[in-house]
Amino acid sequence: MHGESIKPAGRWILAALMVFAATASQARTASADEVRHDTAAMPRAGLAAEPGAPWWASFNEAPLAGLQRAALSHASTATAVGAAPASAMAIDAQVTTDYIATRVFNVRWQLAMQMRDSLDRQRKLLAGSAPVASLGQALATLDERRAQSDRFASMMLGQRDAAMAALARMTGKSPETLFGELQMALASRDMPLFDAQTPERLPRSVMMGRRDVSASRSMVALGRRGSAEAQHDLAIGPASLSGWIAAAPGGLPATLDSQLPDVKAVLTVAAQAESEISADLDALQRRTVQTERLFEVVKSRQMELDAVKQRMQVGAATEQEVIGGYQTLLVNDDALAVSAGELAYAWIRLQASTGGQALQARSPSED
Repeated sequence: MHGESIKPAGRWILAALMVFAATASQARTASADEVRHDTAAMPRAGLAAEPGAPWWASFNEAPLAGLQRAALSHASTATAVGAAPASAMAIDAQVTTDYIATRVFNVRWQLAMQMRDSLDRQRKLLAGSAPVASLGQALATLDERRAQSDRFASMMLGQRDAAMAALARMTGKSPETLFGELQMALASRDMPLFDAQTPERLPRSVMMGRRDVSASRSMVALGRRGSAEAQHDLAIGPASLSGWIAAAPGGLPATLDSQLPDVKAVLTVAAQAESEISADLDALQRRTVQTERLFEVVKSRQMELDAVKQRMQVGAATEQEVIGGYQTLLVNDDALAVSAGELAYAWIRLQASTGGQALQARSPSED
């Protein structure tokens, strides 16, 4: 295929992930309002990143710009005093990763707390029902599920706080300061979404956005500017900037060698770059498909819950059945949150491996 994207997945998946906010009101019943609490919607940075904006702006997360500035300033200070840690990932990608992790674990913590509250409501209903022989065992089962929910919520909270601590180290701020600055973001159930289409393939020219590729090519240009052999070897094979990079799970093997040592170095660097980009593109495509599938599951569970609520209104279903459907929806919500977080990270990885060029790379003229 010659199209540039798999599906226009960006904006419609945003609606999918908004199910966290929508469920807050839709899942309630007249006698079960206590199981869920309203949370504020966070202001978005914009519907789409402005032309020329950094790649991370496509997440449309208002706090990211300030965090990126603080991290760059802190990194400059650390470099000046010789305390900057080495990392294989650029600062903007590290900051975005830590921020997304904070948001994802926070959403999962919220869902776990909602599950715990629904179990409390379920136990209250069960304890007030007519006594039967199995009531004690049923209550004990609910108590164990409640304890498991508490443990899971504590684990998600710990993961969120660990991501926040990493973000604090990156920006040179205290976790307490960051919690204050990110209060609105942490109150939101919206999942971070990268507002762009998932590409089917990328032009090889994206490799020039990488420092290792551009630096190696510059060295050849300085040393063998007039060499026809060098120019020939660079024009074909893994170092070529024409053509396309396809998605492949394990990357793509190198297909050309050179007798010129400096050109051979370029080919090695380019082959490694292409392999990383290819693998990251494959991961992004797979995560996109997975998130779409889980959204369909969540949508079905929401429809099932709505149907049970309607039956309850006419006396054909009980509140216990509504709560059961609601808990099933929460489990699927959590799976969607995990997948959405992995999808966001896949975008970060692709942007990091292309030097931030994946968004600017799709051009029909390169077909």
